[in-house]
Amino acid sequence: MMGTRMALPRSRPSRTSRLLIGSVVLTFVLLGGAAGVTYIAYQQATAELVLERDREVAFFSANRLESELAKLAEGVGTLARTEAVNQGNFSAQRQALEDAHHRLAVYDAGTVLMDSRGIVIGTEPWRPEIHGRDWSNRLFFS
Repeated sequence: MMGTRMALPRSRPSRTSRLLIGSVVLTFVLLGGAAGVTYIAYQQATAELVLERDREVAFFSANRLESELAKLAEGVGTLARTEAVNQGNFSAQRQALEDAHHRLAVYDAGTVLMDSRGIVIGTEPWRPEIHGRDWSNRLFFS
């Protein structure tokens, strides 16, 4: 019988080999789990640090913006409290706006002076097309 092959006997791994392979696999699983947990914890800690940094940047930016806006408002407030602006004389008001031109230059859209009813009584720079208009319905006036 030449055509038949004889089956070789299979050798089964020894108990020691199976224990060794099992312990290696278990070690890799545990190390993989520890690496996964460490990675997730690192991601959370990094996200918290970024949020804290962003909060601090926003806080300092808001403080700086508040300071800059206060400086801008101070210049206009000083002008608004002058006698020339409050006496009701158009020529004196116009002159006060012209005199304050250098302080008002930061307002690149110009400065508008209104009376207590919201009527435009002066502008810097001079804009005759809006002089005398009623702006009392505008949100900033109310």
